[in-house]
Amino acid sequence: MLVLHISTSDIEGGAARASFRLNQALNNNKKLNIKSSIRVLNMRSDDKTVFTAKSKIEKYKSKLKNIVSIKIQRLQKSTNNTLHSSSIFSSKILDEINSSKADIVHLHWVQGEMLSIEDIGKINKKIIWTFHDAWPFCGSEHYPNGLEDKRYIEGYSKNNRNPCYSGIDLDKRTWERKRKYWKRKNMIVCPSKWLKSCVKSSKLMSKWPVYLIPHALPLNIYKPMSREFSREIFNLPKDKILILFGALNATSDKRKGWSLLTKALEKISKENASYEAVVFGSSAPVQPLKIGMPINYLGRIYDDQSLALLYSAADVMVVPSYMESFGQTASEAQSCGLPVVAFNSTGLKDVVLHKKTGYLAKPYYWEDIYKGIKWVLLNNDIQNIRKKSRLRSEELWSPDLVSGRYYKLYKKLLT
Repeated sequence: MLVLHISTSDIEGGAARASFRLNQALNNNKKLNIKSSIRVLNMRSDDKTVFTAKSKIEKYKSKLKNIVSIKIQRLQKSTNNTLHSSSIFSSKILDEINSSKADIVHLHWVQGEMLSIEDIGKINKKIIWTFHDAWPFCGSEHYPNGLEDKRYIEGYSKNNRNPCYSGIDLDKRTWERKRKYWKRKNMIVCPSKWLKSCVKSSKLMSKWPVYLIPHALPLNIYKPMSREFSREIFNLPKDKILILFGALNATSDKRKGWSLLTKALEKISKENASYEAVVFGSSAPVQPLKIGMPINYLGRIYDDQSLALLYSAADVMVVPSYMESFGQTASEAQSCGLPVVAFNSTGLKDVVLHKKTGYLAKPYYWEDIYKGIKWVLLNNDIQNIRKKSRLRSEELWSPDLVSGRYYKLYKKLLT
């Protein structure tokens, strides 16, 4: 069985990592008769099963299309600060897909003008599409404008547009193009119950077949390691309690909840001088943020080995996101035996077990995030919590388990 994954990137960002890990899991599972590869727009790894355009002209055209698309997107003014993609320009990648020998085309996160909405509708192969955010069933936005935004449920019209928005309604126009060109009801995979429920309640895809499979993790890499050694590698203090936070564009992406976490950290800093924060995914700002405790900025980390070491160096991981389709930093941390504090909402509810592998705080109260951090750090049963965190990853996110579940779906689609 030949499986061709389509993803904008291979290892840059959570969606890319998820697709890359699934590709590896499928190829490494000797029980499956699968050859898997990934076609990407932006290649960052040197994996032999990942490939991209060889022509410099094609690479330049891709970048240019994305720049133009971003400029067009600015014709819409909205209070929704999440990423928006109109996916306007067609791509030669469609011809590659349709002329390939693939039995299954497995779509992932394909924005950044990798494929247009019309291109997706013209794929002539059998398709499975893993959703990494809400873009496929929304307009141009990748997440609704808050949990009370029901536009994707009702359908996009002039009457239900947010009165704070202005300019061209690109959300509505993008949604209408999806409705026009996506006639075939392809198999959908969601990594969390929350995202699956959103799909089933959406106007666009409520009748599409939806399955629930979490993201795979390479558990041979994400595992508990020496805290002292890990801190030495990152030049982190060995005598401090470290509170970890991170994501792609961790401090600038408002959806990730950094502003809420800083309030909790500020309160903690007033109680004890032995705490320090560690942030990955963002570099130090020009103007240092004053929250009463040192903040160690580590910038972007691309490889799994370094991330696993970082999780092993910390005492608690905080994922205060407003919305997450799954929350891979939370699953990665738990695989390394690191308890996680997050809000009891969206996809994170599937990842963290309240007061067993971490703490699920009341959405969206930073005071309860503070309470959760203290619950973890002052817990006398912390070693047992760490063991449960690791055990949970082995039970839910092992590569063989996840790849086996996908294989069953592939066979179902082919028959």
